[in-house]
Amino acid sequence: MLVEVNNIKKTYEMTRKNGFFRREKMKLLAINDVSFKIDEGEIFGLLGPNGAGKTTIVKILSTLLLPDEGQIAIGGFDLSEHMKIKKMIGVDFGNPRSLYWRLTAKENLELYGRIYGISRSKLPSRIDELLELVGLEDRANLRVETFSRGMIRRLQIARAIIHEPRLLLLDEPTLGLDVDIAKDIRRFIDKVLVDEKQYSVLLTTHNLSEAQRLCDNILIINKGKEVARGTPKELYDRFGLSERMEVKISPKTESNLKELVGNYPYKRVDGSLVVFLPTSGNQLHSFLSKVIESGHEINSVEKTTLEFEEIFMKIIEEDNK
Repeated sequence: MLVEVNNIKKTYEMTRKNGFFRREKMKLLAINDVSFKIDEGEIFGLLGPNGAGKTTIVKILSTLLLPDEGQIAIGGFDLSEHMKIKKMIGVDFGNPRSLYWRLTAKENLELYGRIYGISRSKLPSRIDELLELVGLEDRANLRVETFSRGMIRRLQIARAIIHEPRLLLLDEPTLGLDVDIAKDIRRFIDKVLVDEKQYSVLLTTHNLSEAQRLCDNILIINKGKEVARGTPKELYDRFGLSERMEVKISPKTESNLKELVGNYPYKRVDGSLVVFLPTSGNQLHSFLSKVIESGHEINSVEKTTLEFEEIFMKIIEEDNK
C-alpha cells in the first residue's frame, strides 16, 4: 500500500464582517473524517463539487498543509517526515505560472532538477529522457511563452516527475484544454505514466467521463466528508438505474408538453425532446400512447444506462437533502 489516509480532519479559521466595524472569527470544517488508500500503480479519483475539500486533501498529501486530526502514511512515512515524503511525490496543480515562461523547456527542467538535488552528471540525460517522454524533444530550446496549452501541460507533468516520484498528484490535468489535446493527456497518464512507468496517481477532476475512463477507484466527497466510494462499475451498480428507457420525440407543438412529460426526467437535444422512463411496469406503454394521441412524432425508443455524470449528481443531490 503506497498511501494510507485515516480519519483526517482540517478546519480553517476565518474572519467575516459582522456589521460595519465589527469582525468575528468563525471556523470552517473543510475535511471531516476522510479515509482512503492508494495502491502502487493505481489511478485514484477524488471527486466532488466546488468547495468539497479536494484541493485541501491534495495540499495535505503534498505536505503544504497539516491535518488537525488523523494519520497519513506515504510509502511508510508519516507527515512528520515530510522531507522523505517530498522526494516520493510529484505535484501539479495545473497553474501555467508554475513554469518560467522566459526560460526554455530544457532550462525549466534543469532548474527544477537542481531544486530536487539531482546530480549534475545525471540531470542532462534525465531532461532528455523526459522531453522525449512527453513529446517535446524538438521544442527543448524554445521559450515556454511560445508553447500551446497542451505543450505547457505536458511540460508541467515532466516537471512534476523529474525526480522520479512514486506518487503523482494531478489537480484538474485537462482543465481548459481542447478535446483532442485533453484526450492525448488522458492517454499519456494512463498508458505512459501508469502502465509503462508504474506511477501511482491521485487525480482530481470535474470531467466525470474522464474519471470514469481513467480511475481504478473513486472517492466522492461533499462538504468535506465522504459520500460514496468504489470502482466506477460499483458506483453504477449502487447508485444508478441498471437500465432505463429513452424515448426521443419530435414535438409538433409546445402547448401540452409539460403535462405530457409530467415528473419524468427529460432533456432537449437539437430540437427533440428526450424523456427517460423506468423499464419496469406499464409506464412506457402508457407514455407512448399519450405521445401518439397528442400528435407528436416518436423518433426512437431504446434501452440505455445512466451517464456517470448523472450518477455523480444523484449522489450529491441525495447528500444535500
